Amino acid sequence: EEPLPPMWEARTDSHGRVFYIDHRTKTTSWQRPKLTDESNVAESVTTEASNDIWRQQLDRRYQSIRRTINRRQREETNTPPVEAEPQPKPPAPIEAAPAAVTASADLLNSPALRFVTRPDFFSLLHNNDEALRLYNRNPAIRQLLSKVWRNPSSFQRYQHNREIVTLLNLFAEDSRPLPSGWEARLDKHGRPFYVDHQNKSTWYIDPRLPQLVSPPSQTVTTDDQSDSGRAPVPPPRPPLPLPTATGNQGAVATAPSFEPAIPTAYNEKVVGFLRQPNIGHILKERHPDFVRNSRLRDTVNRVRSEGTSALDRLVGEDLVDLTIVL
Repeated sequence: EEPLPPMWEARTDSHGRVFYIDHRTKTTSWQRPKLTDESNVAESVTTEASNDIWRQQLDRRYQSIRRTINRRQREETNTPPVEAEPQPKPPAPIEAAPAAVTASADLLNSPALRFVTRPDFFSLLHNNDEALRLYNRNPAIRQLLSKVWRNPSSFQRYQHNREIVTLLNLFAEDSRPLPSGWEARLDKHGRPFYVDHQNKSTWYIDPRLPQLVSPPSQTVTTDDQSDSGRAPVPPPRPPLPLPTATGNQGAVATAPSFEPAIPTAYNEKVVGFLRQPNIGHILKERHPDFVRNSRLRDTVNRVRSEGTSALDRLVGEDLVDLTIVL
């Protein structure tokens, strides 16, 4: 018989059958191996051995990477934290309070806010066609201005808003010189801005806005100052002339004859009252039917836009309705 290949062994099982054991691959077979198959077996063994070596190399490389990652994590965990440099303590709020109060007072006295809160702001807006078009087509401007009218101190958040700056600069009187303590400059983009050296602040809004000048004959009393936060109330109308008493023998007593002319100052106060930004809410609270009365709304809008001349032309029911509302 042909001898068995190396690393092979022949054995007999319990039934007397012969089987063969391959000690290289640790396998058994009922067929007798031949020497010609040894080369194929050797190739398979060599391939499997090379695969084992390749897997061992990958495993060692993986284990090395894991050890490196774990070591770095332990070093970062055990590293003591770097002590931060001592920071200066912030100033106490009590010390900063006067500065905040001063800044708020300067803002309330700024030309821009005084112009926005004028009672005749809408009259000036209707007389400026370019500003009116911008106001009507931009709802963001209307929303921001309504917030400022409700709370003037909120103007600090919107004073650099591009739409607000563009709208207010349309009212600037360029022919006038800058107020005392103001200076005009250009930023790095060539955009003009204005420096208030007195209050140490900068503005993109031109300070040469038209300001409301109080007539010299009117003086502010203590009662007016205490009610400055509320809407102005028009004064009462002058009394009508006394009727002439007549008897059987003619006139017994007559009152001095004069024309019941309404003073001009009263008409101006009525116009100023109706030109308030929130006049719609005020009239709605006083007269709930104001929203449904279109004729009364038209009358109010006509007085707001045309001024005292519209009051002089009011007759009949329009005058009665307006008088009841006021």
